[in-house]
Amino acid sequence: MAFFDRLYRGYSAEHWISGELFARSFEAFRLPADFGFDLVVTNQLKASKGEVEHADVFPFAFQVKSRWVTAEQINTGANNRPQAEFAYRLKQSELELLEGHRNSAIAFVFYLTPQMQAPRMFVVHSRDLGTLKSDGFLREVKDGFELLVRFHDLPLIGRDELIEELAKADHLSPEGMNKLRAKLPEWLPSTWNAHPYFCLAKDAEDGGKREWEFAMFCTDLSDFPNIPDALTGQRAAARHKELIAAAAAAGRNP
Repeated sequence: MAFFDRLYRGYSAEHWISGELFARSFEAFRLPADFGFDLVVTNQLKASKGEVEHADVFPFAFQVKSRWVTAEQINTGANNRPQAEFAYRLKQSELELLEGHRNSAIAFVFYLTPQMQAPRMFVVHSRDLGTLKSDGFLREVKDGFELLVRFHDLPLIGRDELIEELAKADHLSPEGMNKLRAKLPEWLPSTWNAHPYFCLAKDAEDGGKREWEFAMFCTDLSDFPNIPDALTGQRAAARHKELIAAAAAAGRNP
């Protein structure tokens, strides 16, 4: 039964990606067998309406990898951020196939369980796979490569801690405290200015402790078929600063 559990969970992720594409007026077709790609995407509707922008990137192919993150893989990091570590495996043949097709990408999907939150994703275009490999993030393992990911979610504050803070400041009556305890979930985001982020692991050059570096990915398909470059380390940090500065100049949160 474990085989079918993995199979159906994989289908779940593929159908979610398909739905995201159909919602943006693209057609997504699931291949009937394991050809290395899971989905083939076309822009037939857009073409029939005379929208020819990006016509040269179709058909576009997706490999979809999924992980169901267990409670044991989730802990609390700095600033009370829930964080999860998990890995994706790629076969050598999958990597070669993707690198050989310029109109392709991998959608890495993950589900945070047991809370069963909505699935999350990050997308890596095939043009970036060589860099991830040469920089040591796609690490060689038996029968292929491994990408080790750490996802940092929004900082949280406990319901009871928040209520106690408000009560000490005389902002809540006893009746208000009871109502909030009954209505609020156990954990809430502690700030609306923070954002989730990713780190990737690579082996230290001196053979020491594994190193983690900040990474920036495309995390939705709102601008598909445009898929921003996957950035790591200093390049990711520099781009992050640019986005913060641009957001501040525009008077909005980054």
